[in-house]
Amino acid sequence: MEDVMKRAIFLWSAFSLVLALNISASTQTLERAEALYETGAMQLDRGRYREAAESFDEAIRLKPDFVLAYNDRGYAYDKLARYREAVESYRQAVLLKPDYAVAYNNLGVAYKKLKLSAQAVEALKRAISLKPDYAAAYYNLGAAFYEAGKGLEAVAAFQTAISLKPDYAEGYSNLGVAYNGLGRYAEAIETLKRAIYLQPNLAVAHRNLGFALHKTGRFPEAVESYRRALAINPVDAEVYNNLGVVYNDMRMYREGITCYRQAIRLKPAYAEAYYNLGAVYLVLNQKSNALHQYAMLKTLDSDLAKDLFSAIYQDKLLNAIYK
Repeated sequence: MEDVMKRAIFLWSAFSLVLALNISASTQTLERAEALYETGAMQLDRGRYREAAESFDEAIRLKPDFVLAYNDRGYAYDKLARYREAVESYRQAVLLKPDYAVAYNNLGVAYKKLKLSAQAVEALKRAISLKPDYAAAYYNLGAAFYEAGKGLEAVAAFQTAISLKPDYAEGYSNLGVAYNGLGRYAEAIETLKRAIYLQPNLAVAHRNLGFALHKTGRFPEAVESYRRALAINPVDAEVYNNLGVVYNDMRMYREGITCYRQAIRLKPAYAEAYYNLGAVYLVLNQKSNALHQYAMLKTLDSDLAKDLFSAIYQDKLLNAIYK
């Protein structure tokens, strides 16, 4: 009997030791996963997105239900333009944590970048249902609606975003874009000026203000807005193109030519800028220069090339292209 008791005690001691070793190993594994997550977070902050994704991968391998790692890995993939992988990572995050509003917001952004507007809207609405005061989700919802061609819905979403966050310069800026898209230029001007007041160095707001001012015939003010946009971001080819169009409308053709050439230098495959440059040469009756633009345009946009070619031989003036 004594031998039996000793054996039982020995077995229990062995079992306890194994259990303790397993618990210790499990604890070490979780601690390693947490350490890898912290490393990945630091790599994200430093813009080292590929390394961050790898750190999060390893953290998830050690801790398969690591919700934060799935979300942050999705963000790293997004920054690497690996949007489908970002979607899958965010989807795993919300599967593990169905009330994770931030991950639903991020999922919506990734869907938007894949041009999957319906899925983007659904995910962003889910984020908002979980967190009704989520200004960033309303902002992203507005962007998704705008890309889907739903201007009125975009306006409503952006308006809600700025009501929740009154100093939201980007929200005012995109609201201005939505107003421009609806042809409501007076409201766009007012809204974009508010964005600039809140964030004077927001180049895109100056650019879109220039567009609205041009549309309302306020050409000198449009020139000033575009110039301010270029002072902040001097490599924006589209601003140079748009500025060239304003100069055309002011009959300042030489200045327009300079702008179109700069747009092409910055963006060598910029079909609209070649087209607009050819159109100005036609106004100046410089057909050989217009033909040169046609030759360049043929490989970039066959439809625009045909329009320019027809205009050259029919002495027809063309409307400039800008956006």
